[in-house]
Amino acid sequence: MADQPVTTEEYRDALRRLLFAWKRQTASGVEVRSDRVRVLALVYSWVAQVHRFGHGFILLEKRGFSHEAHPLVRSALEHTLMAHWVSITGDPTVTSWYAEDHRLLESLLDEAKGRPRDVASSRP
Repeated sequence: MADQPVTTEEYRDALRRLLFAWKRQTASGVEVRSDRVRVLALVYSWVAQVHRFGHGFILLEKRGFSHEAHPLVRSALEHTLMAHWVSITGDPTVTSWYAEDHRLLESLLDEAKGRPRDVASSRP
């Protein structure tokens, strides 16, 4: 039997639970061990983005745009999985992630250096 597609109500329920749990957990403050601060530096921005996606979905869904908001939920899930993975694997993952980001940025800058500064074509 084929799986049924996820309904808007299921998305809404999952996001509400996520947002409620986050508010409940952070109300009392979050303690981070000193050896996990680097992990938190990477994961926290993803967690914050997940909650922005969640709020965005709920706002769009309330206004009748639930279909258009589904990419937000998919992105929230992707960010959640990445944050969970990094939080479990720890510092080596953070170090390699930053190294890869730095490598990609250097590559982008090297490519941009050879291009003209004007984005408009000089051809007629």
